[in-house]
Amino acid sequence: MIPWLLLPLLLPAPERTYLASVETRSVHQLYGEYARGQGLEGADARLSCKLLADPLTLCLKVEEEGKRRYVSQGDLQRWELTDVRARELAAGAVEDNPWQQVPIDGGGHYHQVKADPNRASAALLHPEWLSTLGPNPVVAVPARGVVVGWSAGDPELDKIMAVAVRRMYDELPEPLSPVALSWTDKGWRTWGQAKAR
Repeated sequence: MIPWLLLPLLLPAPERTYLASVETRSVHQLYGEYARGQGLEGADARLSCKLLADPLTLCLKVEEEGKRRYVSQGDLQRWELTDVRARELAAGAVEDNPWQQVPIDGGGHYHQVKADPNRASAALLHPEWLSTLGPNPVVAVPARGVVVGWSAGDPELDKIMAVAVRRMYDELPEPLSPVALSWTDKGWRTWGQAKAR
């Protein structure tokens, strides 16, 4: 007979799917309030997030038994994972390049990540896929689960996309930011922001 105290050690760990989630920096304050309310402290009260470009941050989430939640630094310690390794696992949520071309009425095109909205942000963990967008790739995440991109430099296309990103940010549920990002050898940086009229 197995003592009941040892049962948790013998049960298999729940299967985890690691996900990337673009958030605004306010997620840290909101999670801090949640953590205090739950009595969480230290590493358990800090999210596993990395700044993309102000105001956007890329946070890790985990899906266990059909439920998604944010990953804390405490989780990573318990799972013996580094932030880097956890991001690598989240990058695997989308295995094939999900950027697909979308035509623009009147000519031209942009690209959109075609993936489960809960996995769309994983595209930001694959800068090698940005070449699909063209020579000067720019990416925006105007709302949760919506990732769009184009090749910057054509003033007309840049204007069309700035207006489109702003409209998505203003009109879609769960807006994130009208900021567009570009990738450099040092990581993501702010390329521009579509202003309201």
